[in-house]
Amino acid sequence: MKKETQFSIWYYVAVFLVLLALQVLLFPATGGRQELSYSTFLDRVEAGDVERVVILPDRLIGLFKASPADSSADASAAPGDSEITLGPTAPWRLRLEALEQQIARQFIVTRLPDLEDTRLLPALEAAGVEYSGHVDNNFLRNFFLNWFLPFLLLAALWGFLFRRMSTAQNTMLNLGRSKARIVAEDPKHQVTFKDVAGVDEAVEEVREIV
Repeated sequence: MKKETQFSIWYYVAVFLVLLALQVLLFPATGGRQELSYSTFLDRVEAGDVERVVILPDRLIGLFKASPADSSADASAAPGDSEITLGPTAPWRLRLEALEQQIARQFIVTRLPDLEDTRLLPALEAAGVEYSGHVDNNFLRNFFLNWFLPFLLLAALWGFLFRRMSTAQNTMLNLGRSKARIVAEDPKHQVTFKDVAGVDEAVEEVREIV
């Protein structure tokens, strides 16, 4: 009983880890970036709000132009300043604010991989947006989806079928087996014909017949 409980616990742990891996590989986090629709992205490009864009097969990752307030904050936090001091004007606080503003300027747009939009590149060039392409080659995700996950599904299917076949085989073997048992005779509790007959007349009749 204890082994079955331990097996069930490890089974749920394995299922949880597989689901967690699928969540990380198939649905990666946006990292705090704003999610825009494709039409909204094109409108922001035409409005001149986009600074640069990285084009991926299934999505676009970009950066909005900095506002004057953001530009002053970036200038206050010098890149070469690595001191950490305490006080109201600590450099690490300025760098933290600049990092938060940098993340707030980032955005992500989901696009169909096989859909070629002829308006995208002309719109980026007309707005003066710096753009580049990148091929996302995730070896771990490809290995998990193309090799590990199919092997795991086949192993689970084979184990299920093997258990069903074993159960059916045991049931068929038990059908022709007799449930009668041979019990050893107890010399202290022997029962004879005299004990069970009970009536003398019946005993005499049986003797006459025999």
